[in-house]
Amino acid sequence: LQCASSAHECRRRRVPSRFKVAGVRCQTLPRDPQDKLRLTWVSQLMQVAGVSEEIAKVVSERYPSPGSLMHAVTQASRGAHSSAASKDLDVAPAGMPSKGKAATGAVADSFLADLEYPIRGKKGTRRLGPVVSRRIFTLFHPETPPDHILL
Repeated sequence: LQCASSAHECRRRRVPSRFKVAGVRCQTLPRDPQDKLRLTWVSQLMQVAGVSEEIAKVVSERYPSPGSLMHAVTQASRGAHSSAASKDLDVAPAGMPSKGKAATGAVADSFLADLEYPIRGKKGTRRLGPVVSRRIFTLFHPETPPDHILL
């Protein structure tokens, strides 16, 4: 009896995904039918931990599509690898993290870190910061393995 009631309770508590309905979480974007792609792009960015609607809107203004963000991440990553290779920083002993990866980590931390977004209900702005910048950079990096989990 207890097992049956637990199974019934489990089915009842299921929370639907917020992403199934595009734009439900976007409260300040206009529901313009011509702007569905931007609404979807902002909704996708909001799936990343730490990305609010304000942050997603500012990122979508700088990079209007996922392709443009991926291109910028690839270019920044190539720039980090070429500068690390020119300084011979990419050589590391086995089992140790390479300095080239450290250079990529520094690029990831600074990629969007200085991007400013408005504080809701106030007149000031805040910087995006290195943690959220690293999450977005890692998510859109072409060499990120598919089973990589963002924290």
